[in-house]
Order: sequence, then C-alpha cells, then structure tokens
Amino acid sequence: MSAKPELLVMALCDMALQEAGTGKFSLIGTFNRLWAGQFPCVHPFMTVFASLTEGRGEQPIELRMLSDGDMNVLIRIEGRIRFSGPMDVVEVKYDLHNVRFPREGAYSFELWVGGHIVGRRRLDVRRFPAKPPEGVPEDR
Repeated sequence: MSAKPELLVMALCDMALQEAGTGKFSLIGTFNRLWAGQFPCVHPFMTVFASLTEGRGEQPIELRMLSDGDMNVLIRIEGRIRFSGPMDVVEVKYDLHNVRFPREGAYSFELWVGGHIVGRRRLDVRRFPAKPPEGVPEDR
C-alpha cells in the first residue's frame, strides 16, 4: 500500500553532511540564487536535500530539474524510497556535479514520489551585472 508522502523540507545547498554517530544532517550554504559570468554556465557542485513523512511502503522517487522557460527536463534521477510506516521520516540527498544551466532565468527542482509531485524548489540563475552586487562572492 502506498500513499503520497508529505514533504517536510526541500533545500538547495552547497552540501549536506551526515553525522556518523547520530545520522543527523547539517545543511551547509543554503541558497536560492546563483550568479554566473556567462551562459551556458556549469555549477561544479550542489546538493538537493529533502525530508519526507506520511509515506507507506516502498515507492519510486524521482528528482527532476526543469528550465521554467520551456519546461525541458535537464536532470532526472530515479530511485526507490522506503517508509516503515506513516510516522517514519525519510531524508534523501542528491549530490549534483557539474550542473549545466543553458541560459539565465528560473529553474525548478521537482520531487516526485509514487508518480505524484510532492514538492518544488525554485532556483534563480542570473548573470553578474557589470559590477557584482555588494557582498556577493565571485564564485556564486
């Protein structure tokens, strides 16, 4: 028996570290915007972290990255997720290497479980202005 899980958290970050002793995750460098000098651009590393509950049994899980302008799916990662019961909280992380953004604009990360979308996280990818905004590091 499967049910549509509830998404508790979906975050974009530089990395998600899991503590060996407790299994707790620490999200490092959360963000919702990236800056680039030119397009297309490649972001070397990022993590998508999600926490879900209210699921039942084993279900397919899929992360998609879409370009909001044309809704093209640029990344698709499929797997399986297992809930012991509806009170179970399952955490997943996707480490993404060399993520390519073809143009400036909005992108969405969608999380699908059991064929249903459970959440979406938007990412704004912008070109540096002639002078980067105050406080924005050059590599972001």
